[in-house]
Amino acid sequence: MNSSNFRVKIFAYLFLVPIMSAFIAGNARAQKSAVSPSPATVDEMNTYMFMSINTFCQASDLGLDFDKSMSTALAGVSSVFSQKHGFMIKGQDKKLTGKQFVNQTVFNVVGAALQACPKSIPADKKKEFNSMLKEINKNVDKK
Repeated sequence: MNSSNFRVKIFAYLFLVPIMSAFIAGNARAQKSAVSPSPATVDEMNTYMFMSINTFCQASDLGLDFDKSMSTALAGVSSVFSQKHGFMIKGQDKKLTGKQFVNQTVFNVVGAALQACPKSIPADKKKEFNSMLKEINKNVDKK
């Protein structure tokens, strides 16, 4: 198993399993509610992103390592996003999957945290982020 696959599996165990458990519990409660989820607006998504970045930086300032800080940041925002919006974003035809949501949120939090609290991002995570950003930009340029 190469190191990339190993990281993906570790990431899934550290982040996806607890988050998916919260989603399942949230969905069970949501089924009893008369309110149905509505797609998140751009303003709501920006608010959730700022919440995640702030939570990540604060958790890191309190001494949590990168993975625990990120897990903490994801826990709160994922619960709100799943329960209030059902993984839907206004203007998109399909719901996000849990994996898509986590990947996008982690990427965005790392990118913003490089500005907001750069000491909280380990060198290897910064390198991965920059590599992914370069790949994204390359794919955008092809279109």
